[in-house]
This record gives sequence, structure tokens and C-alpha cells, in this order.
Amino acid sequence: MEENSEVVLKYQKLALEYSKLKAQIPVLKTAISDEQGVVHDLQDTLKKKDQLIRKLEQEVECLNFRNVQLAKRVSVLQGELDTADTSKHSKTKHSQNSSAPLSESYNILNLELQSRIEENEKLHQQLYTAEMEQQKTVSELTATIDSLQSKLADQEKNFQSR
Repeated sequence: MEENSEVVLKYQKLALEYSKLKAQIPVLKTAISDEQGVVHDLQDTLKKKDQLIRKLEQEVECLNFRNVQLAKRVSVLQGELDTADTSKHSKTKHSQNSSAPLSESYNILNLELQSRIEENEKLHQQLYTAEMEQQKTVSELTATIDSLQSKLADQEKNFQSR
């Protein structure tokens, strides 16, 4: 008779434990689906950030191309300036008076070149800043995704072990 009451007690304990675990199942399912939603949102965000990175990389390529163009233009202008300087030294005073417009042209081109160089430096700085922010955001999102995936795995293990 004592064995029978022990079995009944064990059965009641198991039934109570089973009902507790059964009550936790919907909560765990909800938590898992919530976490999966968060992971999905983070993955979408990561895709958008990757697209932004590709766009910025294209912009860098465009700026580099423009830099090459400007460098070629500078070398052409420098060549013209060298040619003008050599011809200036070999000409008489009359030709020196006529080279005054060339000097003005040189000054204007020099100012234009300087402004383009400054603009290019600003654009490179903005691009560098945007890339650093992008890398920081991507690393933060990756860490968050990893954390959430580990939490999800832990919850699934807990759910399956019960």
C-alpha cells in the first residue's frame, strides 16, 4: 500500500511538472517567434546597409575617376604653363606686355584648381566618415544578430529539453 501511495505521489509530481512545462510552451513559442522577427528585421537592415556600402564604394570609384581626370588636366595646364614660361623668357618686352592676359589666365586656372582640390578633399573626408560609420553600424548589427541567434538557440534547447 505504501508503494502505491509513493507511485501516486510521484505521478502527481510528474503531472504537476508536466502541466507547468505545458503552460510554458506558448510563452516560449511566442518568444521564439519574436526573436525570429527581430533577427529578420536585423537581416533586412544589414541588407540595406550593404546596399549603402556598395553605393558608397561606387561613389568612391567615381571620385577616383574624377581625380584622375583632374590630375590629367593639371598636368596639361602645367605643361602649357611651362611652355608659356619658356616662351616668355625668350620674347622681347613687347611680347611680355602681351603675356599679361596669359598670367591672368594662369591665376584664374590656379584658383579653379585650388577650389577643386579643396572640394575633392572635403568629399574624401565625408566619404571616409560615412565609411567609418557604416563599418561601425555593420559590426554592431552583426554582434546583435549573433547575440540574438545564440539566445534563440538557447531558448530552442530549453524548449526541446523540456
